[in-house]
Amino acid sequence: NNTIHNHNTRTAGSVHVFRVNSTRGQRCTKFKSAVLWNGLPANVKEHGSLKLFKRQLKPLFSSHFL
Repeated sequence: NNTIHNHNTRTAGSVHVFRVNSTRGQRCTKFKSAVLWNGLPANVKEHGSLKLFKRQLKPLFSSHFL
């Protein structure tokens, strides 16, 4: 959202999800990845290293898919 506007809002750190008008658009990687990223808890997104990010992400996926 920082690329869309310069206002300091609650969603400033989120990825802007573009409007889609079809089911095909909702299956697009650009749309799905933005929705998934915005759905992550803030403590997972704020880690500075990839190793810590993966460590925090693993329990979320295992609880979601099991």
